[in-house]
Amino acid sequence: MTKFLIVTFLNFTQSLLFAQETKYWTLKNCVDYALETNTEIQRQQVDVAMKTTGVRIAKKERLPSITGYSNVHSIFGRSQDIFGNIQRNDNLNSNMGLTSEIMLYNFGALKSQARKSKLETEIAELEMDIIKRTVTIQIVQAYLELLLKQSILQTHDSAVTNAHSLHMRAKLTYEAGSTSQSELYEAKATLVRAQQEQAVAKLAMDRAKLNLAQLMLLDDHSQLLIKFDAGTNTFRLPNSLSESDAYSASYIIDPKVKQIGKRLLENEMERKIIRGDRHPRVTGSATFGSTYFNPFAFQQRLGNFFTQTGNNFAQQVAITANIPIFNKGQTRLKLKQIDLSRVGIELDEQLQKQEIRKEIQQILFDFRSNQEQYIHAKEVLTYTEKAMEFAKKSYEAGRSSIYDYNNSRNNFIQAQNAVLEARYSTIFSYKMLLYQTTGSYDDE
Repeated sequence: MTKFLIVTFLNFTQSLLFAQETKYWTLKNCVDYALETNTEIQRQQVDVAMKTTGVRIAKKERLPSITGYSNVHSIFGRSQDIFGNIQRNDNLNSNMGLTSEIMLYNFGALKSQARKSKLETEIAELEMDIIKRTVTIQIVQAYLELLLKQSILQTHDSAVTNAHSLHMRAKLTYEAGSTSQSELYEAKATLVRAQQEQAVAKLAMDRAKLNLAQLMLLDDHSQLLIKFDAGTNTFRLPNSLSESDAYSASYIIDPKVKQIGKRLLENEMERKIIRGDRHPRVTGSATFGSTYFNPFAFQQRLGNFFTQTGNNFAQQVAITANIPIFNKGQTRLKLKQIDLSRVGIELDEQLQKQEIRKEIQQILFDFRSNQEQYIHAKEVLTYTEKAMEFAKKSYEAGRSSIYDYNNSRNNFIQAQNAVLEARYSTIFSYKMLLYQTTGSYDDE
């Protein structure tokens, strides 16, 4: 008795630990995991970091630059002076110092360049949002597809159980002599067909699970267990939501539209930078340094290195203005290119909004048609189930054949599958409409 209790306790503990280790993936878990592991998103994050560094570089261009210089050179040999005398001219020269330069005026090109770099960063971030949006839609679709295949498999599991019971009953009644051999074979054939359809449904579910795991970059798709209530049986849009409202909401949150808006601002900054080529650029500079000279041929020295460095110390302050006069018309042509580029960006914006309108129209059409099909499919399922129950009672009472009951049972299974397909199609359309108009696939 003691051994039995110990074994029972160990089995219970093992089952409890297994249940604790089992992880069920919700839709949000799958989306978050996919966004975290997606390599394309990670690559875009690196690009955003690079663009952010570019912003810092552009802002620091406003600061003065300071450089140090030092030069030492020596001359050996003979040379001719201005009087025609040839003599040796061996000497050692050196100079050193600091020089600094700062931009005083360039028609705001540095400021425009900094703003352009910031816009490039925001465009890169929106590109990452576009990738995340695509990945999210793929995950939602694959997740609901897996739920559909799992539900269909459950209907086939039920069908196999029912077919097995039918076969056992036919076998018993055949042995009792109240059922013909043809009905026994028909019951056996029904069981085999149900098992075959069950296997096909199992393969479809495994394929859907593999597809979702691949999108998530999950190595072992066998660990992907989902348990999710897809929602209620009714999916009603707010009464105030019209197509025009859906368009407006989608325009506001769509990352591609936002990105195009940033591209227009970037185009404006680029235009200001190019216009700066028509204006003078003024720079200020300051130099602090000293020189040293040592003529080897002279008996009298000019002073040692430290003495000369102190005596020859000098400062220079300068303001330089570069005034453009003629640059072969390049500025005018570049401005024309920028204007044409802006026209192209505006056309891209119109195309994107047209694409959004088409997507919203398609989603609304799919949602309403799927919802209508779902309502009709549920009605068909109700009456098909009643017909199957009557057929079952009639068969068990011996007033109808197994063929009539199998036909009724098959109609019921088809009706169940139709309800499931319509239901999950409605859910997907509903979530896509939410995602397009609110940026979230969950209505909670």
